[in-house]
Amino acid sequence: MSIDLLEYNPKHYNTLPPVLQAGRNVEPSGAIEALESVIGNVFVKHGVDKELGIILLHNQFDLSSSEILVQFGNSAVTWQTTRNPNLTTNNFSGRP
Repeated sequence: MSIDLLEYNPKHYNTLPPVLQAGRNVEPSGAIEALESVIGNVFVKHGVDKELGIILLHNQFDLSSSEILVQFGNSAVTWQTTRNPNLTTNNFSGRP
């Protein structure tokens, strides 16, 4: 299950830093220590540590205005949509 906080737009993904930079950005923030202690303890306390996870948002490649990123097995792949690139909407149809 996921909750959309922002309407899907490939421009959002394209503004994320590359994975190595994202990792360097998180190190001085204290986020790792918080995940391993306070946040991790909350997950364990409520029995969701095997079901939920936290990911490091990062960019692997740029998406075109008609592509979305889709989880397929253990990989994220691009999905070409029939979406009008001038519209922002959560309704997509297309093919991988």
